[in-house]
Amino acid sequence: MEHQHAWTARWIRPDAGSAPATERMQHRTLYRKTFDVADPAASELLAEVTADSKYRLYVNGTFVLRGPCKGDNWRHYYDTVDLTPYLREGRNAIAVEVVHYPSLLTGGGSDGGPLSEWRADAGGLWLQGALKDKHGSAAETLDTDGTWKLLPCDAVQIGQETKTLFVGGTEDVRGDRIPAGWREAGFDDSAWGVCARPLEPLDRFWGQLMPWQLTPRPIPPLRESEQEFPRLMRAEGIAAAEKSPAGALFPLTVLPGETVALELDAGRLTTGYVQLAVHGGQGGQIDLLYAEAYEYAQPELHGGVRKAVRDDMAGKTLVGNDDRFFPAGWGSAGGPETYEPMGRRAFRFVRVVIRAGNGPLTVARLGWRATGFPLEELGAVRSSDPLTDDMWRISLNTLRGCM
Repeated sequence: MEHQHAWTARWIRPDAGSAPATERMQHRTLYRKTFDVADPAASELLAEVTADSKYRLYVNGTFVLRGPCKGDNWRHYYDTVDLTPYLREGRNAIAVEVVHYPSLLTGGGSDGGPLSEWRADAGGLWLQGALKDKHGSAAETLDTDGTWKLLPCDAVQIGQETKTLFVGGTEDVRGDRIPAGWREAGFDDSAWGVCARPLEPLDRFWGQLMPWQLTPRPIPPLRESEQEFPRLMRAEGIAAAEKSPAGALFPLTVLPGETVALELDAGRLTTGYVQLAVHGGQGGQIDLLYAEAYEYAQPELHGGVRKAVRDDMAGKTLVGNDDRFFPAGWGSAGGPETYEPMGRRAFRFVRVVIRAGNGPLTVARLGWRATGFPLEELGAVRSSDPLTDDMWRISLNTLRGCM
């Protein structure tokens, strides 16, 4: 149930005329709010935030958090976050990317989104917070309302996903349809729209239940840490030593019309978000295929066995779903264009295919943001048998990735 709270922010979303024509598809919206800070050292900004269905929040171009955690028809969770460390003197900006999954009843096909994510028939963003001075007085209210700028974004097309139907499809992302620098404070959002009819978080007149019963997050945020791939398994199109550290490859420039393929090993089965930073590359394409193991292409020729030792490449290939990114080409060495999928991926290996268009395409960085439950190891198992130690380590990795 919606708990007792002083609700001042409103839900905002694109008006019906600017939203996609069908609620059977996922759609994304970019939101911005700018404000001025005279003295960051004497300021404080605490915020409560949620969205339907998923969001990523940035302050002055820096990623802060993603959410919310999964709820149901009676609980829509919100996060509480301290944005004070991200403030700077002068103009500041809160930028939020929101994806809404279509109704579980009407949404169809691969574009329907994860089945485990509850959502209402229409999505939106809700953020409540105020910039306060050192005395605790509100200098400016930043609640979502009709002053926030928003832009429906058609850069992402969801690919077909037929293996489980529980995680939603992968992404085809066209960088030229994402406004360059939209997360930054200095971005010009004067051409963006606003929400003409913000929605109250509760029905103050009739008292009926609203689509989102706002409830504080009951579990800690998932841990996140940036990681580099420790091992290159295989390379095509360039001379590189197999089983060598993958980080030494970057920055990697692929010349016009050429293709390079890399197979990278994370060292263990993990969950997270692969991160790309590129510059140049207009007309190019980067494919990211996620796999648990090397598999036989024809298992019937091997007694029905698809996979054995996970990193045994002999006679095997990587099999899995893939995201595809098409760079806009505006990135530079000092300010690269970046890509990170909205949905969390599970993998040990990633096959990366980089195709340059009419100009060179440089991959400045390729790593991943590892995530999972912040499990605290209160005890341990130690044994003279190395297998027991390995099983304990594997068990911890499984819990951290699957809880």
